[in-house]
Amino acid sequence: MKTFIKDGVRVIGLFQGQAVIGKVLSSRLHGNTGNTRIVYTVKLDEPIELRWRNEPVDTVLLGKHEIKVAPIA
Repeated sequence: MKTFIKDGVRVIGLFQGQAVIGKVLSSRLHGNTGNTRIVYTVKLDEPIELRWRNEPVDTVLLGKHEIKVAPIA
């Protein structure tokens, strides 16, 4: 059984090697039947720069293994 981090919970994670802090907006299962994983949409407290984007991003997708601490105060 898969356990989800609830919407609205603040988390610390890693995205493209950068530490990020934000709030879970939503969660969903991603993948094929029998080979699914939980993916979280996270609204970041501080936008991050990505070399392939012209503008900073403030929302990212994080997998269960990319979230290191949840919940945080």
